[in-house]
Amino acid sequence: MVRKVMAKHVPQQEQVTRQLQRNNMLPAIWFILSRRDCDLAAINSQVVLVSEQEEAELVDELQQLRDDNPDAVRIKLVPAFLRGVASHHAGCLPAWKSLVERCFQKGLLKLVFATGTLAAGINMPARTTIISNLARRSDEGLQLLPHNELLQMAGRAGRRGYDTQGHCVLVQGRFEGADAAHTIITTGPEPLQSQFTTSYSLVLNLLSAYSLDEAREFLSKSFGTYLSQEVNNKRLQQAKQYVAQSKELMRLAEQHSGGSEAQRAAAAVVKRQQSLLRRLRDRAILEQCAAVRQQLLSGLPSLLEQQPASTPLAVAPVTEEQQQQQEPAPAKRHNSGPSPSISSSSSDTAAADAAAPAAVRLPALVLLNLSRHPNDETKPAKLLPALAVREMDSPPLPPLSGKDLPYTPILACLGADNRLMAVSAQHIVGVVDKETAQGVWHGQEEALQRLDTIVQDAAADPKVWANLASKMFSCQVTVGSALTSALAVKLNLPADAFTPVGPSADTQAAMNQQKQQLAIAKQQLQRARSQENQQQHQWKAAGPGGDDIIEGSEEMFADRYVGSPSNNSSSLDDASTLGQQENADGSRASSSKNGDGSSGGDRVLLPALKGCDPMVVARRLLKQAKQLIRQADQVGQQTTWNSFMDVLGIVVKLGAMEDVSLRLLPLGLVARSINCNNELWMAAALSHPAVMELTPPQLAGFVGALQSTELTKRPMSIWSGYQVSDAVVSVIEQLEPIREAIFEAQTAAGQYRWNEHLVVDLRLAGLVEAWAGGVSWSDIMADTDLDDGDMARLFARTADMLKQMVFLEAQLPYLVETARAALRGMDRKPISDLVA
Repeated sequence: MVRKVMAKHVPQQEQVTRQLQRNNMLPAIWFILSRRDCDLAAINSQVVLVSEQEEAELVDELQQLRDDNPDAVRIKLVPAFLRGVASHHAGCLPAWKSLVERCFQKGLLKLVFATGTLAAGINMPARTTIISNLARRSDEGLQLLPHNELLQMAGRAGRRGYDTQGHCVLVQGRFEGADAAHTIITTGPEPLQSQFTTSYSLVLNLLSAYSLDEAREFLSKSFGTYLSQEVNNKRLQQAKQYVAQSKELMRLAEQHSGGSEAQRAAAAVVKRQQSLLRRLRDRAILEQCAAVRQQLLSGLPSLLEQQPASTPLAVAPVTEEQQQQQEPAPAKRHNSGPSPSISSSSSDTAAADAAAPAAVRLPALVLLNLSRHPNDETKPAKLLPALAVREMDSPPLPPLSGKDLPYTPILACLGADNRLMAVSAQHIVGVVDKETAQGVWHGQEEALQRLDTIVQDAAADPKVWANLASKMFSCQVTVGSALTSALAVKLNLPADAFTPVGPSADTQAAMNQQKQQLAIAKQQLQRARSQENQQQHQWKAAGPGGDDIIEGSEEMFADRYVGSPSNNSSSLDDASTLGQQENADGSRASSSKNGDGSSGGDRVLLPALKGCDPMVVARRLLKQAKQLIRQADQVGQQTTWNSFMDVLGIVVKLGAMEDVSLRLLPLGLVARSINCNNELWMAAALSHPAVMELTPPQLAGFVGALQSTELTKRPMSIWSGYQVSDAVVSVIEQLEPIREAIFEAQTAAGQYRWNEHLVVDLRLAGLVEAWAGGVSWSDIMADTDLDDGDMARLFARTADMLKQMVFLEAQLPYLVETARAALRGMDRKPISDLVA
C-alpha cells in the first residue's frame, strides 16, 4: 500500500524529458543505478530531441563506428541514438562509450542514461543532471547513497564556457523522495579513505631496494597510517556521543512511553501484524526445508556411502489464540523432534504429496537462490547451480546468537563457480531429476569422492569460511579446490532445467495478504503519530528557549539519527546536547519542568523525532556505536606495518625470498615483476613446468581462469557455450598443492582477503580460449549471457597479463613466445581498444 502511494508521485520519464526540453535544460545526464534500466530507459524514450541536421551528423558518426568496429554497435540502441538519446555504462564496449562521449561533447546527444561510473573521470559535462535512484541494495539491505557520490553526480551539471549555472534534478522514486534527498545532502561528506594496501608486489619491490628499517620508515609516512590513527580517535569520540544520545532517548521513551492512547493501539496492531508475518515467513521456510529434506534426505543411502547427520525440524501449529497475542512464539529452527512437521490441512498435505517429484538422493544437483530472503518474491533472485554433497551438523562459522541460527538441514555444496558453500535448505529453490544429474557427473565418481574429502577438511576449519553477506549465517562460503574445478564447470545448467522446490501456494498467498495488512497498519500508526506531533509542535513557543534549540536539534535528529548517521566527525562536534545545555564552566544545566511535568528538552526532542519511536532510534544509535568501536579495534590490530610483516612471512615461507638476507629467489623475481590481484599465486602458476606444454589459446584460457575472480567476486550464474580444453584442466589440477600451500599460509597470517583470488573458475576459461583461437566476437557473445563490457574486461585483463609475460624473458624464457602468440590472438577488435 505504501509503495502504491509512493508510486503515484513518480513522474513519467517522457514527462520529465519534455519538461527539460521546454525549460532549455538540455543536454542532460540521467543517472540510473542499473545497467539494464539504463538501456530500457533509452529504448523507451520516444521524444525526438535533435534537429534534422543533428540527426544527419549522428548517422555519420554511427557509420564511422560501423566501418571501424562493427561489433561495438549496439543495434537495439541505434533508434534511440538517432533521436538524441543514448545509454552509457560498464556493460557497453569501449568503442560505443567513446562514441556516446564524443557525440555528447559535440552537443549532438541531448540525453544520456548512465550509471554512477560516469560521474567520475570522464569529460562529459552537462547543463543538467537527473538522479532517479537515491538508494541501492547492499549486504545490509537498502542503503541511501553516500553524500560524496550524490555530490559527484550532481557536480556534472554546468559546462564551463557554456553555462553560468548547472541544474540537478532529484526525481521522486518508489521508495525514496524529498526526505531521503534532504538526509543525504545535510549529512555531510564522508571522510577520505586511503587506498594504500599491502601486496606481494609491494613487499618484494620495497625489500629489493631498501632495508627492512627503511621500508618501515617509508610505510609510516603513508596517508593510510595517518588516517588509521586520526580516524580511530574520531570513531571512538563519535561512539561516545552516540551512547550518550541513546541514553537520553531511552529516558525520553520512559517518560513518554507509548504516546497517546490512539498511538499505543496502532503500535500494538503493527506489532501483532509483524509477528504474524514473521510466523508466516518461518512457516514458508520450514515448508521449503521440509520439501528439500523429503527430496534429498529421504533415508536413501548416499552415493558417497556416508550417513548425513540428522537435525529434524518441528514447528507448532499456529492457533487462533496465538494469533491474537501481541508476540507469538517464533517458529523453532532446531528441535530434537522425530521428524519435520508443518501445520496444514489434510487435503493440502495430500495434494502436496501427490505433486511431489520423486526423491533424489545425495549428491544432487540443486539451484540456489543466494539472496538474503529467497522466499520474498519482491527481492531480486541470485541464482547459482550447485552440487549438494552431504548434510552438515552445523554451519562451519558459529552464529553470533541464537537468532542467527540457520534453518536445517544445512548442506555442503560445490557451486558452479568452484566455491564451497554451507547453505541452509531455505536457499534451495530447485532440484534436477536423478537421470539428468547422473548424466552431468558421469565418469566423475573419483572427483565426487575427492570432493567429499575436501568438504570435510574445509568444514573442520572455521577460519577459512565467511558469511556470503553480513550476518547471513544461512549461507557461508570458502574457496574451492583446483581439483574440483573441472567438476564445477559441468554444473552450469540453465535455471529451467531444475524442478522448482518451495513453500505451498497457500502459504505464499497468505504471506502476500499479510504484507498488505501490515502496510495498512503502518499507515494508521504513522497517521496517529503525525496527529500527535502536530499537537507537540505547538509547544515550541511555550518552552524556554524552544525556538533557539529546535533550529539546531530538529534537523540533527531527523537527518542524522532517523536516517543514515554521518561519518563526518566535525559535524558531530557541534551537535545538540539533546535538550540539556552546558554552562560556560562545563556544568550541565538542569532542564526546566513545565506544568505537565515534561521538560523543555522533551518538547524539543519529541517533534524532532518526526513520529519515530525514541527507543528504536536509541537502539540504532547503540548499534552504530558498537560498530564504530569494533572498527577501531580492528584497525588498531591490523596496522600497515603488521600487514607488511605478515606478507613478508608468507613470501619467506613459500620460497620467494630468503629468510635472513631477504634476497629474492626465482619465484619472488617473477612475483615482483607482475601486477594482478595475487601476484604470488600467479607467479607460482606461471612458473610450473606443466604450463610449458600449453598452446597459445590454451595459455590464454589458463590465464583467464586465474583472472576471472575480479569478474565473479560474488557467486553468480554464468552460462557459456564453450568448454575449456582438457589440457588446461590438467594443469589446474597439478597446481592444487601450490594453491593449497598459499591458501594455508595466507589463512595462518590472517590475510583472508587474498584467499578469494585463489578461486579457479573454469566457466569463463573456455570463452577466453575460444577468443584467442580466433572465434569472432559475435559468436562469443551469442554463446554466453555476460554483458559486452564484462566480457571485454575479462579479455582485456587476460591480454594485459599476457603482455606482462612477454617482458619476463629473463624469468620465464620458455613462456615468452607462447605468450606473444596468445597475445596476438587476444589483441583484436574490440578488445584492442582496451589493451594499452
